[in-house]
Amino acid sequence: MHVRAVPVMVLQGRREGGTMVTRFQATEEGSRVSQYLSAPEVARRLEISRQTVCRWIRKGYLEARRAGAAPTSPWRVPLKAVEALERRLGGKE
Repeated sequence: MHVRAVPVMVLQGRREGGTMVTRFQATEEGSRVSQYLSAPEVARRLEISRQTVCRWIRKGYLEARRAGAAPTSPWRVPLKAVEALERRLGGKE
């Protein structure tokens, strides 16, 4: 069984914070949909600075990957990693 991921961009207007969430949806029925958040989105959600998010990513405290191949590409953090960190920190869910 081969599952191909199809990127789907979801943009929200500036009134709602101007956030951008990238979703990768599997093409086969019953597959899980993964969501990724940018470093600024994670920072807002955890009420910390973007620099702290990037520092935690570099130190391995928070799972993330680059959006592109360049070393300066923005980070994308899986939503499940953010939720797990919130549970560890005792924060909001």
